[in-house]
Amino acid sequence: MDQTYRDATCVSVWLGLPPVPDEYTHLLSHNPPVKTVEVFFDWDDSIHDLANRPYWSRYWVIQEFLLGKDVQLHCGNAQIDWTLFHELLCRNANIAPFGDEHITVLPDDKAASFAALPLTLGRHPDKHPEFLLPLYDLLVSHRRSVCKDPRDRVFALLGLVSVDERQLLSRFFPDYTMDENVVRLVVLAHLMQYGVLENPKLRNLTPDSEDIFLGLGVGSKLQRKRLLDQADRFAYFCDWRPGQLSQALAAGDILGLQMGADEYEVGETSVGTSVGETWMGDQSGSQGTNRTTLLGVAICLVLGVGFWWTVIRDGDIS
Repeated sequence: MDQTYRDATCVSVWLGLPPVPDEYTHLLSHNPPVKTVEVFFDWDDSIHDLANRPYWSRYWVIQEFLLGKDVQLHCGNAQIDWTLFHELLCRNANIAPFGDEHITVLPDDKAASFAALPLTLGRHPDKHPEFLLPLYDLLVSHRRSVCKDPRDRVFALLGLVSVDERQLLSRFFPDYTMDENVVRLVVLAHLMQYGVLENPKLRNLTPDSEDIFLGLGVGSKLQRKRLLDQADRFAYFCDWRPGQLSQALAAGDILGLQMGADEYEVGETSVGTSVGETWMGDQSGSQGTNRTTLLGVAICLVLGVGFWWTVIRDGDIS
């Protein structure tokens, strides 16, 4: 889909109808207008309203807005070039519109006040259209965006990462047969084993690394810890064949995932029965293993006692 936007002559963004002037709001509270006249419409005066329209919070518009050669914003019959809109937005947010450094993480007050900023800051007139970023930066920049399918938090960004990084990720994504937690696991393994080469702070990811886990849509600290532990063990750089990872996860094969695809064959090293019991962190599998171990020890003790009792008895008889 990213290539569609790269090739487009122009991308038109529809922000909806112009906001109703304050003096008329109380008259229209029960009957919102379906059409308004833009005689008194001013982009600057309405920037807070326009910068927080639902459009800016959707994951699948990120590629649309960032990859189009020419982006025009429409509100009712009014039209404005994205650069002019961005300048108005930055002036109101007190941010330099086209600085040399890309702003990855906005202060919370800015991000909360202007939902459009992560998108408009993601473009640069002198560096477009190949203004590509690491996956980590994209996940953090757009952590406040929303989507119905949690997997789209990753899949919707694939067209915006560098060529080398995308090539690595394409071994796994996009694949809608993957469970959302498996997608998160692979992304974390990617960041911890590849992303760390350019961003050393990724070595120190913890369950308290709020920005990245918000980007992945994970709120639970316990789930974050499990995902980090699993990602640390995952043999990310092995040449996983299509479907092989899903098979390994379905078999609950932690040992196979640690060894990697080159040595792994489904069924030969399986140590579990399901993803829920082993790979995804449920403890029932380990409890079953413990029970089996205890039973084995008990049997050995019984056999040992029986053996020595026989020896002692035979010795007494002789």
